[in-house]
Amino acid sequence: MQLTLTGEKDDENSNDEKILKEQQSDTTSTSETDRKHRYFIGKDYSNIYQKDITEVQDYKTDSVIRTLVPRMLWHDEALAVFGQTTRDVARYFIQR
Repeated sequence: MQLTLTGEKDDENSNDEKILKEQQSDTTSTSETDRKHRYFIGKDYSNIYQKDITEVQDYKTDSVIRTLVPRMLWHDEALAVFGQTTRDVARYFIQR
């Protein structure tokens, strides 16, 4: 991690600018090209906003350039609510 610190200014925004520059210069070595083993192979690493998945049979070939396009996150979630809690949740959403 590299941090770049600048000299403070006399105005009240100097701390905000200093923090912003520290955040912008924060770099880590987690580049996808530095890894020997990949967690998401081929089509599993995708971003449908950049390019849709094509040639599904060839699943090991990347559809996007990993160093330029971030991976699109997805989540599978489920929830079941029973009893009095169900009425409370329903009432909350009806009132909104």
